[in-house]
Amino acid sequence: AFDGFIGLGFGAWITDNDSDLDSDDSDIDFLANIGARVYGAPDDLNASIFLEARNAVDELSDFDQYGRYGIGLRFQY
Repeated sequence: AFDGFIGLGFGAWITDNDSDLDSDDSDIDFLANIGARVYGAPDDLNASIFLEARNAVDELSDFDQYGRYGIGLRFQY
C-alpha cells in the first residue's frame, strides 16, 4: 500500500546576510512538500523520501527567480 504525505507550512532560511541582495537575507519561508515512506512502520524507525519547494514569504510573486527546490531523505524514530 502507498503510504504518502503532502504538507504545507513555514520554515526559516538562515544566512549570514553577507550580501547586498534582499533575496540573500535570512527570511521566513512558505514551503510545500510531498513524499512517501519507503522503509519501516509508522510507529517504528522509518524512512521517507520527499520533494520540497520553498520561497520567502516576501518574494512569493518572484517564485520563478527565487524559489528553491529540494529532495531529501527523512528518518523518523
